[in-house]
Amino acid sequence: IIDIGTRRLYIMHIYQERDVKQNVLAKTVDMIDGYFYHWHDYYEIVVCISGYCDFFIGHTKYRMDKGDLMFIRPYELHSSYKLPGVDCTMFVFQFTPEFAGEKSAGDSRYLSLFLNSRNNPAYFYKYPFPCCDEVFSILELAYSEFQDMLPGYQMRISGCVSLLLGYFERYGGLSQTSA
Repeated sequence: IIDIGTRRLYIMHIYQERDVKQNVLAKTVDMIDGYFYHWHDYYEIVVCISGYCDFFIGHTKYRMDKGDLMFIRPYELHSSYKLPGVDCTMFVFQFTPEFAGEKSAGDSRYLSLFLNSRNNPAYFYKYPFPCCDEVFSILELAYSEFQDMLPGYQMRISGCVSLLLGYFERYGGLSQTSA
């Protein structure tokens, strides 16, 4: 932050994130203070598992509390902001369009639900949302499979992705979204 008279200039670093070396990644992240705007070429599901933070999709701000879920499409500019002194831990599940069965943009009937709805780029589900217990169980299974990496784990995680997208479609996609 740079003070210029009565105005403040906020300097943000915007970058393309490239931490998915495989087709899928499941991890927990302890948030650090500040803004980190970025985009990537894969899908991301973020769940607040403790604390809270502000989450931005473009210029739209969402308060993410424990249990809230955000579904982010490829190339959506997004960021999180954790207030100093506030602890926040997120579960992050990332997967490529190819991993979800999409051969080209809009090819998958599930992913086209998100690709063709540009009026609201983020899918924000405030806890408790319909099917949250099922969604959290599937995410827990995906995380466990990713950590153990036993034979067949990618097929099992692929099944988790299909189930998750099916729940999002069944329960109205954006109908649960709130700003």
